Amino acid sequence: GTLKAMRRQMDELPSARIAQTGWNAYSRIDAVEGFPAPYLARLYIDSDAWTSILEWDGNLDGVRDMRTWYRALPFKLVPNAHTLVIGPGGGSDVLVALASGSRKVSAVELNPLMLRFVRHYGSRAGNLYDRPDVEVIQSEGRNFISRTDSKFDVIFLGFVDTWASVAS
Repeated sequence: GTLKAMRRQMDELPSARIAQTGWNAYSRIDAVEGFPAPYLARLYIDSDAWTSILEWDGNLDGVRDMRTWYRALPFKLVPNAHTLVIGPGGGSDVLVALASGSRKVSAVELNPLMLRFVRHYGSRAGNLYDRPDVEVIQSEGRNFISRTDSKFDVIFLGFVDTWASVAS
């Protein structure tokens, strides 16, 4: 629809194109490519909310400037942290946590399509969800926290909300 973010943003950027689409019981996800670097793709949830997959070679030295992002503050407060990211989506919060010094990041993602789409970009996205310092758990965040025995130094929920479902 013309009111959806995906449509509006694709109309503004003629190079944008839908590269892949998936449906499941949670949502429809469209991977749209054609945004300027460092964005490999923007993943739209039900054509409205989105998360980005960033281009990255897998070398942390190449993303150290992410430590200056405002979203890096929690990770900088606890050096060498075991970080839990709930709702990592395209992975930018995972990448910011690693760039800011987290020794390990556990990422809990509800939608298996998100994980599949990010992994589709492989080495172009630094194989982010297949790194030894990143543990990916496909689960609902609150449920995972209530049943895990793991302890975390930082728990991060960035832009995790029900807006996508309300908007659809």
